Amino acid sequence: MSSLKVICVTVLLPCLVGQTFAATSEWAAVQSLAAGERIEVSLATGKTLNGNIDHVTAEAVYLQSRTQTVAIRCDEISGLYTKKKKSWIKPVLIGSAVGAAAAGIAAPKTLEHETGYAGAVAGTVAFGALIGAGVGYLAKGSGKSLVYESARGR
Repeated sequence: MSSLKVICVTVLLPCLVGQTFAATSEWAAVQSLAAGERIEVSLATGKTLNGNIDHVTAEAVYLQSRTQTVAIRCDEISGLYTKKKKSWIKPVLIGSAVGAAAAGIAAPKTLEHETGYAGAVAGTVAFGALIGAGVGYLAKGSGKSLVYESARGR
Protein backbone atom coordinates (compact mmCIF):
# COMPACT_ATOMS: atom_id res chain seq x y z
CA MET A 1 0.00 0.00 0.00
CA SER A 2 2.82 2.38 0.77
CA SER A 3 4.35 1.92 -2.68
CA LEU A 4 1.03 3.00 -4.20
CA LYS A 5 1.18 6.25 -2.19
CA VAL A 6 4.74 6.88 -3.37
CA ILE A 7 3.72 6.33 -6.99
CA CYS A 8 0.71 8.66 -6.65
CA VAL A 9 2.83 11.40 -5.05
CA THR A 10 5.54 10.94 -7.69
CA VAL A 11 3.03 11.27 -10.52
CA LEU A 12 0.76 13.99 -9.08
CA LEU A 13 3.33 16.33 -7.51
CA PRO A 14 4.86 17.51 -10.82
CA CYS A 15 1.34 18.18 -12.17
CA LEU A 16 0.42 20.33 -9.16
CA VAL A 17 3.72 22.21 -9.22
CA GLY A 18 3.30 22.80 -12.97
CA GLN A 19 -0.16 24.30 -12.49
CA THR A 20 1.08 26.57 -9.70
CA PHE A 21 4.00 27.74 -11.83
CA ALA A 22 1.71 28.39 -14.81
CA ALA A 23 -0.70 30.43 -12.68
CA THR A 24 2.21 32.41 -11.23
CA SER A 25 3.75 33.14 -14.62
CA GLU A 26 0.36 34.16 -16.04
CA TRP A 27 -0.22 36.50 -13.08
CA ALA A 28 3.16 38.08 -13.88
CA ALA A 29 1.57 39.28 -17.14
CA VAL A 30 -1.11 41.04 -15.07
CA GLN A 31 1.55 42.56 -12.79
CA SER A 32 3.29 44.02 -15.84
CA LEU A 33 0.22 46.10 -16.78
CA ALA A 34 0.59 49.82 -16.26
CA ALA A 35 -1.48 51.88 -13.85
CA GLY A 36 -4.36 53.59 -15.62
CA GLU A 37 -4.76 50.86 -18.25
CA ARG A 38 -8.39 50.08 -19.05
CA ILE A 39 -9.38 46.49 -18.15
CA GLU A 40 -12.34 44.16 -17.88
CA VAL A 41 -12.34 41.52 -15.14
CA SER A 42 -14.56 38.42 -15.31
CA LEU A 43 -15.12 37.02 -11.85
CA ALA A 44 -15.63 33.35 -10.98
CA THR A 45 -19.15 34.31 -9.85
CA GLY A 46 -20.03 35.37 -13.41
CA LYS A 47 -19.99 39.10 -12.68
CA THR A 48 -17.95 41.44 -14.91
CA LEU A 49 -16.18 44.57 -13.67
CA ASN A 50 -14.77 47.38 -15.82
CA GLY A 51 -12.36 50.12 -14.87
CA ASN A 52 -8.74 51.25 -14.83
CA ILE A 53 -5.85 49.63 -13.01
CA ASP A 54 -4.88 51.48 -9.85
CA HIS A 55 -2.10 49.01 -9.04
CA VAL A 56 -1.38 45.26 -9.02
CA THR A 57 0.22 43.14 -6.28
CA ALA A 58 1.17 39.46 -6.14
CA GLU A 59 -2.24 38.67 -4.64
CA ALA A 60 -4.70 41.13 -6.19
CA VAL A 61 -5.49 43.71 -8.82
CA TYR A 62 -6.87 47.04 -7.63
CA LEU A 63 -9.52 48.28 -10.03
CA GLN A 64 -10.48 51.93 -10.03
CA SER A 65 -14.07 52.47 -11.11
CA ARG A 66 -15.93 55.78 -11.28
CA THR A 67 -16.72 55.88 -7.59
CA GLN A 68 -14.20 53.66 -5.77
CA THR A 69 -11.13 51.43 -5.90
CA VAL A 70 -11.87 47.74 -5.47
CA ALA A 71 -9.37 44.98 -4.58
CA ILE A 72 -9.96 41.78 -6.54
CA ARG A 73 -7.96 38.75 -5.40
CA CYS A 74 -6.44 36.64 -8.17
CA ASP A 75 -8.33 33.53 -6.99
CA GLU A 76 -11.64 35.39 -7.60
CA ILE A 77 -10.76 36.15 -11.23
CA SER A 78 -11.68 33.82 -14.07
CA GLY A 79 -10.39 36.14 -16.81
CA LEU A 80 -8.77 39.56 -17.19
CA TYR A 81 -8.77 41.51 -20.46
CA THR A 82 -7.21 44.77 -21.56
CA LYS A 83 -9.60 47.02 -23.44
CA LYS A 84 -8.54 49.31 -26.24
CA LYS A 85 -10.87 51.96 -27.56
CA LYS A 86 -11.31 51.03 -31.19
CA SER A 87 -12.47 53.42 -33.85
CA TRP A 88 -15.15 52.16 -36.22
CA ILE A 89 -14.28 54.66 -38.96
CA LYS A 90 -11.19 52.96 -40.41
CA PRO A 91 -12.73 49.47 -40.82
CA VAL A 92 -15.88 51.00 -42.36
CA LEU A 93 -13.86 53.01 -44.88
CA ILE A 94 -11.70 50.01 -45.81
CA GLY A 95 -14.75 47.75 -46.12
CA SER A 96 -16.53 50.34 -48.24
CA ALA A 97 -13.53 50.67 -50.59
CA VAL A 98 -13.15 46.89 -50.94
CA GLY A 99 -16.89 46.44 -51.55
CA ALA A 100 -16.96 49.21 -54.18
CA ALA A 101 -13.88 47.78 -55.92
CA ALA A 102 -15.31 44.25 -55.98
CA ALA A 103 -18.63 45.48 -57.32
CA GLY A 104 -16.84 47.73 -59.83
CA ILE A 105 -14.94 44.75 -61.19
CA ALA A 106 -17.92 42.37 -61.26
CA ALA A 107 -20.66 44.75 -62.47
CA PRO A 108 -19.40 45.49 -66.01
CA LYS A 109 -19.07 41.76 -66.76
CA THR A 110 -22.54 40.86 -65.55
CA LEU A 111 -24.44 43.94 -66.73
CA GLU A 112 -22.86 44.65 -70.12
CA HIS A 113 -25.97 43.63 -72.10
CA GLU A 114 -28.45 45.55 -69.94
CA THR A 115 -30.10 48.82 -70.88
CA GLY A 116 -29.07 51.77 -68.75
CA TYR A 117 -25.68 50.15 -68.36
CA ALA A 118 -23.89 53.10 -66.67
CA GLY A 119 -26.60 53.62 -64.07
CA ALA A 120 -26.73 49.91 -63.28
CA VAL A 121 -22.96 49.76 -62.79
CA ALA A 122 -23.00 52.88 -60.59
CA GLY A 123 -25.85 51.46 -58.51
CA THR A 124 -24.05 48.13 -58.15
CA VAL A 125 -20.83 49.87 -57.05
CA ALA A 126 -22.76 51.95 -54.48
CA PHE A 127 -24.51 48.82 -53.21
CA GLY A 128 -21.13 47.01 -52.98
CA ALA A 129 -19.71 49.94 -51.01
CA LEU A 130 -22.67 49.81 -48.62
CA ILE A 131 -22.31 46.06 -48.09
CA GLY A 132 -18.54 46.45 -47.61
CA ALA A 133 -19.07 49.22 -45.05
CA GLY A 134 -21.39 46.95 -43.07
CA VAL A 135 -18.91 44.08 -43.15
CA GLY A 136 -16.13 46.46 -42.08
CA TYR A 137 -18.18 47.67 -39.13
CA LEU A 138 -18.92 44.11 -38.01
CA ALA A 139 -15.27 43.06 -38.43
CA LYS A 140 -13.84 45.84 -36.25
CA GLY A 141 -13.80 43.58 -33.19
CA SER A 142 -14.32 44.32 -29.53
CA GLY A 143 -10.86 45.65 -28.70
CA LYS A 144 -10.50 43.14 -25.84
CA SER A 145 -7.29 41.18 -25.40
CA LEU A 146 -6.95 38.29 -22.91
CA VAL A 147 -4.15 38.83 -20.38
CA TYR A 148 -4.98 36.27 -17.66
CA GLU A 149 -7.24 33.25 -17.39
CA SER A 150 -7.45 31.13 -14.26
CA ALA A 151 -7.17 27.36 -14.42
CA ARG A 152 -10.90 27.19 -13.58
CA GLY A 153 -11.77 29.39 -16.58
CA ARG A 154 -10.25 27.01 -19.11
